[in-house]
Amino acid sequence: MATHIGIGFSKDESPFRAAQEAAIHAKLHLDDPEIPANFVLVFSTVHYSRIESLEIIQETFPQAKIVGCSTSGLILSKTIETRGISILAISSQDIRFETNCLKDISEKNITTASQEFADQCLRSFGAHRRQLSMLLCDGLLEEGPVLLKSLREKLGQLSLILGAGSSDNFQYAKTYQYFQNEVLTNAAINIVIGGQMTIGFSNQHGWKPLGKPRAVTKVDGNIIREINGKKAISLYEEFFAEQATALFSSRLNRMRVFYPLGFSVTGERKCLLQNVIEVLDDGSLVCQGDIPEGTEVHIMIGNKESCKQAAHDAACEAKEALMGKIPGVAIIFESSSRQKLLGRQAFQEIQAIKEALGEEVPLFGMYSYGEFAPLSTGGQVGRSFLQNETITVLALDQHRAY
Repeated sequence: MATHIGIGFSKDESPFRAAQEAAIHAKLHLDDPEIPANFVLVFSTVHYSRIESLEIIQETFPQAKIVGCSTSGLILSKTIETRGISILAISSQDIRFETNCLKDISEKNITTASQEFADQCLRSFGAHRRQLSMLLCDGLLEEGPVLLKSLREKLGQLSLILGAGSSDNFQYAKTYQYFQNEVLTNAAINIVIGGQMTIGFSNQHGWKPLGKPRAVTKVDGNIIREINGKKAISLYEEFFAEQATALFSSRLNRMRVFYPLGFSVTGERKCLLQNVIEVLDDGSLVCQGDIPEGTEVHIMIGNKESCKQAAHDAACEAKEALMGKIPGVAIIFESSSRQKLLGRQAFQEIQAIKEALGEEVPLFGMYSYGEFAPLSTGGQVGRSFLQNETITVLALDQHRAY
């Protein structure tokens, strides 16, 4: 039994008509539209986060497990769209998909809830061979690292976990998660994938350390209190003087994306990137993910060219990990910060991916508030982290024929 893939897109002003059009296009692009899809991935900008959109998708793919989330931009083979809905449909008897959802996260004891969620994911997939876990969660929540930790513990530290935090066109107000015919917020969705397929992936960022390393000497979860025994903001003040606080005065400040923090991780060659999302009155730096005390930290610096090169490198490594097999589709999770940094040049990064993978390989992706991926590259499975300002390329091989 071959695996068939279909991709559809629409930006009709009506959410209902857009969902209908995208779903029909995805179904028609399957090599055999008569074979029902068993998995559907939906990305949309917040303009299309309506329940009627999911209902029409479910009518088009009644046998499919349907999941997805909102995004700041849709990545497709020929375009990047900041308004619309895109659908990836997969029909396969060779690939198994199991989906689970955790709702109302902030209202629960996150430690207990995340462990139960991870247990549920493991039970639902059973004893089948697992190859990948895809995590989609509300990108505005602080609980992402706890969810990721529980999944790592239950699925195994060397299980591959990739994914992203949903986003909302830089409004930082409300993001959405999609599960079957439900439009949710404050939720997380996990998809366990396995079967007869080969996968290749790579996560890259392209940022370089600025200056000498410092040590995180006082930390409270995701809040860095002191660096080298001084208030944490002093690291930025050394480079930017009185402009340091202004750099983070607004989440919409475009310049802030040029200077994330990079943390050394034992056993890893690459730095773990974290954005500073807030500066507290005492000079503490609030990051999206937890930071271990004693960790070495740098200010990192990047530019448009390093972004494009990182995207090309990620695609090359993902393709190489397929060991000569032809990619059937590439799924891309990319930081919204990179989208903001690149501006009108954003599609040049996608062109770099196409050049590496091959012009005929379909692309399907989203821009996110945080990415889940290992720091290791070239398809090597390692411990996944919540990261910022990165791009992840996941390539699935053409098992038999699409």
